[in-house]
Amino acid sequence: MSTITDSLVKAGFEPSVAEIYTVLVESGELSVGAIVEKSKLSRAGAYDALNLLLAQGYLEYRKEGRNAFYKAVHPDKLYGL
Repeated sequence: MSTITDSLVKAGFEPSVAEIYTVLVESGELSVGAIVEKSKLSRAGAYDALNLLLAQGYLEYRKEGRNAFYKAVHPDKLYGL
């Protein structure tokens, strides 16, 4: 785990959620397929983590046709943790 992921877990994120957020911070905007590939999580696990991050306001997404692309909001949002 990266130090970013470790810090997020210590701040209360679930490990899979922290992993997804870290991947998006490091890689920028990605599709779900790319997120699954980079995080090594199952597709269902990635969707669960993405939905949680979206609900908490830590991600933004956009649709392009049938594809959804996710990106992390500015890390300043994490200061409240």
